[in-house]
Amino acid sequence: MSDAELLEVEGLNAYYGPAHVLHGLDFTVGEKPVSVIGRNGMGKTTMCHAIIGMHPSKVSGSVRFGGLELVGKPSYKIARAGLALVPQGRRLFSSLTVDEHLKMVGRTGNGDWNASRIYELFPRLAFQPSPSATW
Repeated sequence: MSDAELLEVEGLNAYYGPAHVLHGLDFTVGEKPVSVIGRNGMGKTTMCHAIIGMHPSKVSGSVRFGGLELVGKPSYKIARAGLALVPQGRRLFSSLTVDEHLKMVGRTGNGDWNASRIYELFPRLAFQPSPSATW
């Protein structure tokens, strides 16, 4: 893995019981944005869950994040290493603003990720609609 590669997946297999649902997935992710697309039921969410140590009953292969092997590690240790899943369209605390969510997450002790750095990378998140806005 080169210095520019943050995530390296080799031969990733995932199973739900006896059903083999991911077959030998290989890819690397560097510093540039990447997207995974496909129809419903094609394994995108299962792939993410297998990488972060959630759900599939059995996972084999290799997943390295910053050189650290993740397969077999519990999800809380993977999250502490800095890799997590933000589910699409789910507002964990609907009464909180984006800024309040980021402040809550910022208390985890990882000083690299704070609200100002997130807003630098994703400026649209800094937009706070007026409380009187109607949808």
